Amino acid sequence: MEEYTYSPLKPGKFRLLHILPVRNGNEEVIECSLSLHGFNATPRTPYIALSYTWGDTSGGRDILIDGKRMYARPNLYACLRSLRHHDLSQYVWIDAICINQRDEDGEEKSAQIKLMDQIYSQAESVAVCLRADS
Repeated sequence: MEEYTYSPLKPGKFRLLHILPVRNGNEEVIECSLSLHGFNATPRTPYIALSYTWGDTSGGRDILIDGKRMYARPNLYACLRSLRHHDLSQYVWIDAICINQRDEDGEEKSAQIKLMDQIYSQAESVAVCLRADS
């Protein structure tokens, strides 16, 4: 399966991860999509801003974003599973996914870090996940 690749972000925009409900009773597969959003959008999409510890790099799982795979560290995978509903979708902002961590020149990452105060303050709520078993 092909690995997920990011589309460029325009200034002042940010990505939200749309976590889809459990499909066909398979709780192991986390299916999502990424969409672009702005702070002045009307209506505003309610979302949870997630703060978590990155933890170990090994032992994680792939998640599906727009039908393509992305590796999620164990803590992130556990947090996503805890946020996912069986019958409702959920929008979430997570730095490890919503910011392109492979941004070679660091331009996107730098711009997104400057927006983090707005991202957290405009979230419907903020969730904290300290480790995979919390």
